[in-house]
Amino acid sequence: MDKRIRYSLIIAGFIFFLIAAPLIVFFARGIKFDFEEKKFVPTGIFAVKSDPDGADILLDGKLVMTGSGEIRFLKPKDYLVAIKKPGYYPWEKTVSVEAGKVAWANPGLNKVYLLLMDKNREELFGGIVDFEAWDSGLLALAKNEIIIADGPNFTSVKRIPLPKEASGLLSSPDFTRFLLTKEADGAQDASVLLFDRQTESVSEIKNLFVSRTKLPAFGFSGDGRLFAEENSSLYEINPQGGTKTLVASAVIAWTIHNQTLYYLTQNKTGVSRLLSLDLNAGAKQTLSTNLPAFTSATIIVNSQKRIFLAADNTLYAFASDGLVKLADGLENWEYKKAQDALVFLASGELRYLDAAGQNLLITRVSENLQSPVIMEQIGYAFFIKNNTLTALELDRMAPQNSYPVYEGKSLQKFFLSRDGKYALVLDAGELNKVIVR
Repeated sequence: MDKRIRYSLIIAGFIFFLIAAPLIVFFARGIKFDFEEKKFVPTGIFAVKSDPDGADILLDGKLVMTGSGEIRFLKPKDYLVAIKKPGYYPWEKTVSVEAGKVAWANPGLNKVYLLLMDKNREELFGGIVDFEAWDSGLLALAKNEIIIADGPNFTSVKRIPLPKEASGLLSSPDFTRFLLTKEADGAQDASVLLFDRQTESVSEIKNLFVSRTKLPAFGFSGDGRLFAEENSSLYEINPQGGTKTLVASAVIAWTIHNQTLYYLTQNKTGVSRLLSLDLNAGAKQTLSTNLPAFTSATIIVNSQKRIFLAADNTLYAFASDGLVKLADGLENWEYKKAQDALVFLASGELRYLDAAGQNLLITRVSENLQSPVIMEQIGYAFFIKNNTLTALELDRMAPQNSYPVYEGKSLQKFFLSRDGKYALVLDAGELNKVIVR
């Protein structure tokens, strides 16, 4: 090769390197040339992942990608992001892209869960007054029978007749024992039946209680032992032997977490104490003393054994030095062991305490909501509003997406599967299964 040609190639390569090297560095650092401003500007990245995958991703109304991934070299600013997939509700959010940073569509989960618009709704049973459900099955209560079905398809069905009518249902934590109750009316005294799912036996235990018209307050321990509180006295019930054993007196509130009983007592002078009792070992412990008097109270214990008290329209947390007020104007609350989140509506705000104890705002509301449930794993709160089962996004960045999951006539109760893929809804006596996502 001629020396002049060789030198020319070397010089050209050197010049190319001088030009390309900064461009490569700029590329690696997310810097691009803006032809409008006629200068190099830093850019940001937008990352998105949806469930299900394969959705269209739009930025400010323009389709930029289908599926999950990263969109690079975006000018720093606020973008209106839309995620759309046929058959699903569209998801929208204003996302701020900053120079040199990655902005996620849903930073809390790094994934957006889309909810079905075209729902697969199936009526399972009619004439239902109450039900309980778990991961692998359900028990539905009709007036004169029990219906047991295996999940998640609920096609394997067993019906068991009842000796008396029942309208209320309470299950043990392992869903092996169920208490069936009916308030007294003009024609019949209150009734209490105990159903054992393992033996498929039904026994009546109302004769163990003093009042023939008023139902006691009931609860199960983690191993399925039954407890009842009547006239401020708490008893352990032995259905097989037809006996009851006094556990505590002057009780104004109580709950059982696994094998530990937590209860609040109040003496004649109005001073309250919080105590615990190990139901296996029998060890009693005083947890808090000199508490104020309450006219009504409920104790809640989460998986971390943090203790809360809903009393006289106020929510408290127990601390080493007494009660800490969390919220005034308490209207309703819900604690679901499966989600381990205490959700409450107070002073016009729907909030929840997660397992770590963080007090998080979901939304501000002007009307009452019923049965709120948190599904942190998919990023939604579910509740009944105006006879509609509604899903509200936990991410409060605007807009906060809200979707009607099920629109009914007279919604009484709902259950969400652990993964949030389907819901069971009791609506005007019909138990329906609805595919959510």
